Amino acid sequence: MKRWAEWLYDHRLGATILVVLLTAFFAWEVKHLDISTRFSDLYPRNHPYIKIFEKYPAFGSPFTISLVIEAKKGTIYNPKTLQKIQEATRLVDLIFGVDHDQILSIASRKVKHVEATIGGIQAANLLVGPVPNTPEEIAKLREKVRATGGVMGSLVSFQEDAALIQATFIERLTDYDVIFNSVNEIIKRLQDPDHEIHAAGHPMLTGWVYHYQKEMYVIFALGLLAMGFFLLLHFRNIAGVVTPLVVAAVSAVWGFGFAGVLGYNLDPLIIVVPVLLVARALSHSVQLCERYFEIYNDTGDIRKASVESLVSLFPPGVVGIICDAAGLFIIAIAPIRLIEKLAYVCGLWSLSLVITAMVLTFLLLSYLPPPSNAQKIVLSTGGKEGFLYRIFRFITLFSSNPRWSIATCVFFLVVTAASGWWAFNRSIGDVNPGTPLLWPDSPYNTAIRKINQRFAGFDVLQVVVEGKPESIKTSDGLNLMQSFQRYMERDPEVGATFSFADQVSQVNRLFHGGLPKWSVIPDKDVDSAMIFQLSMTGSSPGDFDRLFNKNFSAGNVTVWYKDHRGETVERALRRAANFMRVNRNDASGDLQIRLAAGTIGLLGALNETIGRLEILTVVLISLVIFGVTTFIYRSFTAGLLLTVISNTAYLMTSAIMYRLEIGLDVNTLPIGAVGMGIGIDYNIYLMSRMCEEYRINPDYSKLIPASIFTTGKAIFFTATTMVVGIILWYFMSSLRFQAEMGLLLSAVMMAHVILALFFQSAFMMILQPKFIQKGLVFTH
Repeated sequence: MKRWAEWLYDHRLGATILVVLLTAFFAWEVKHLDISTRFSDLYPRNHPYIKIFEKYPAFGSPFTISLVIEAKKGTIYNPKTLQKIQEATRLVDLIFGVDHDQILSIASRKVKHVEATIGGIQAANLLVGPVPNTPEEIAKLREKVRATGGVMGSLVSFQEDAALIQATFIERLTDYDVIFNSVNEIIKRLQDPDHEIHAAGHPMLTGWVYHYQKEMYVIFALGLLAMGFFLLLHFRNIAGVVTPLVVAAVSAVWGFGFAGVLGYNLDPLIIVVPVLLVARALSHSVQLCERYFEIYNDTGDIRKASVESLVSLFPPGVVGIICDAAGLFIIAIAPIRLIEKLAYVCGLWSLSLVITAMVLTFLLLSYLPPPSNAQKIVLSTGGKEGFLYRIFRFITLFSSNPRWSIATCVFFLVVTAASGWWAFNRSIGDVNPGTPLLWPDSPYNTAIRKINQRFAGFDVLQVVVEGKPESIKTSDGLNLMQSFQRYMERDPEVGATFSFADQVSQVNRLFHGGLPKWSVIPDKDVDSAMIFQLSMTGSSPGDFDRLFNKNFSAGNVTVWYKDHRGETVERALRRAANFMRVNRNDASGDLQIRLAAGTIGLLGALNETIGRLEILTVVLISLVIFGVTTFIYRSFTAGLLLTVISNTAYLMTSAIMYRLEIGLDVNTLPIGAVGMGIGIDYNIYLMSRMCEEYRINPDYSKLIPASIFTTGKAIFFTATTMVVGIILWYFMSSLRFQAEMGLLLSAVMMAHVILALFFQSAFMMILQPKFIQKGLVFTH
C-alpha cells in the first residue's frame, strides 16, 4: 500500500491530468442530463395490478386533473356560477394534449341525462348550450343533475355548492409545465370574490414539483456555500477549504455525468440522494485532510504527510465506499424503474468516490501550500477548558471506562429495542391524507381537502369485471358489478361507487314507467342486453370508454375513497379480495373480478412491492457489510459487530421516520440503504484508527480516547459539516418531502455519530477483540 501511495505521489502530474480529462468528459455528458418525472418509472413492472391498469388504460388514467369550482355563498345553481363551469370546461378542452373524449363535467358533451318520453328513451346533455337564466330553467337543470347517475358526489358536490371538471391527458403528449401553467391561468381568469377554484391530479402535482425545481438548485448551492463557510471556520487555510469543495464539485460532475452517459432521467424528488453523495464526497475528503494535517504537524514534510495519510485512510475509505455502493446497487432489484435508475447512477457515483474523493484529495493536498496552522487544527478541541474537549471527554468517559462502557452497551440495547418497536409500527405508504410531497396548507392539498369534503372522494379504486365478449351485458355480469358495489359501500371509508350497472338499473326503471321497484337488473340476459343498449341511447364514440370496452368483455367499477393512506389502501384491497374469494365466479363461470387500477390499485401495487423489498434489501446489504468487513479485518467478530451496528442504524432511521410521520414509499426506500452505508463509513474509520493506536499503546483505556480525540473528532466535524449543508432543505424547501428528508438525514447523520463514538467504542472496550492487533488487510 505504501509503495503504491509513493508511486502515485511521484506520478501525480499524470494522475491529475487523467482526472481532469475524465472530469471534462463527464462535464460534457452532463448536458444530456434529464431531470424529469416519468409516470411509468414510478410503479412496479409485472405486478398484477399494473397489468390490469395497462390492459384497460381508458378505465382510469392517472393523467387526469380535477378542477373544483366552489360557490362561496349558496349553490352552483345560479347563472354566474353555471357560466363559469361552462367556460372552465371549454378552456380545459383547449389545453395541449387533452383527450377531448375524456372531459367530464355537467357542461361536457360526455355527461348525459337519460329520460323516458312518448317517443322512447332519450339522452340529452345537461349544460351544453345557453346557460339557464330563469328560476324555472335552473330548477329543471337541478332536477336533471340529481336524476343523472354518477353525477352527484362525482361531478357535483353533495351540498350542491361545488362542481368538478375532470380532464384526462394523452400520456405521450403530456407536458406537465404546459398543463400546470394553463390550469393556473384558468384559475386566475375565472376566480373572483364569489368563487374559489382549486386544481388537483397527478399532472398538477408534478407541475408543482417542477415549479419548485429552480428553488432546489438554489438550496443545493447554498448548502455547498454553508459547508464551505463551516470548513473555513474550522481549517482557516487554503488546503482545508479548497480541497473538500473542489472534491464535492468534481464528484457532482462525475455523478450527474454518469446519468448523462446512461441516458437516464432523474426524478426531481430523489435529488436528495445525489445531494447526500456530494456530502459524502466532502466527508471523505475532510477525513483525509484532517489526517494529512495531523501527520504534517508531526513531520513537517508534505510528501510524507500525503503518503502516510493516504496509506492510513485509503483502505477504510474504500471499504466504506464499497459498502455505500453495494447498498445502492442492491436496491436495483426493485422492479421499479425510478429506483433502478437511481441505483445504477448513484451506485456508480458512489464507486467513483474512490477517485474523486480519496485520490483527488491526495493529489490536491500534494500541490496546495501546506497549512501554517496545522498544530492549531490538530489541537482544535480548545484545550482542557474548550467546549469540544469537554464533549470528547464526556464521550471517552462512557466508552473507555470499563464500568461506564457496560452501562453504555445496555443503553444501546434499549435504544435498539425501542427503535425496533417504532420501526415495526412505521407505515408503508402515505401516512396522512393528501400528498406528502407538499405542505398541508399548499394549494394542491387544499384542493384535495375541498374535493374530499364536498365530493365522494379524490382517490379511487377501479376494479374490472372481465369475461367473454358481450358478457357484461348479461344479467350475471351486471349483477356481479352491483353486488361488488353494495359490498364495498358497507365500508364507512367508501364515499360512493359507480358502474354502468347503475345506468342500466335507472333506465330499466324508466322503461317501466318510473316505478322504483324496477330499479334493478333484469333477470333474463335478453332483457338486460336490451336495457343495456337503450342505456347507450344518444351516445357518441368514446362516451362510455371509461365504463366498458369495445367488445363488452370488461366493465369498470369505481369506488371512491377520501385518502390513500397506507392503511386505507390495504383495507380497500383486502375487502375487494374478500369479495373475490366469496364470489370468485358467476353462475356460468365466465366472469371474474380483476384487481386493480386507480390511485388505490397503483399505490397498492407499489406498497406491496416496497414492503417485500425492504426486508430483502436490508438482508442483502447486511450480508455485504458482514462479508466485506469480516474479510478486511480478518475477523468474524469485527464483521458481526459492524453489521449489528449498521442494522441498528437502519432501525433508528425507521424509528425517526415513524416519529416524523414519514411513510416508506418509492421516494424514501433508498434513504435507508444509503443510511446504512453512511454509518459503516464512520465505524470503519474509527475502528481502523483503533488498530493504528493499538500498535502505539495496546491499553484499550488509552487507545480508545486517543482514537476518539483524533479520528472521532474528524467524524464529529465531518458529520456536522454535512448537517449544516443538508438541514437547509428543512428550513428553505417549499416541498414538504425534501424538507422532511433534510431533517431526517440530519438526524440520521448525528445518530450514526453517536453509534460510532459511543456504542462501538464501548463494545470495543468490553470485548477487547484480538483482530485489532492485525489491522486491515491492505494497510501495509
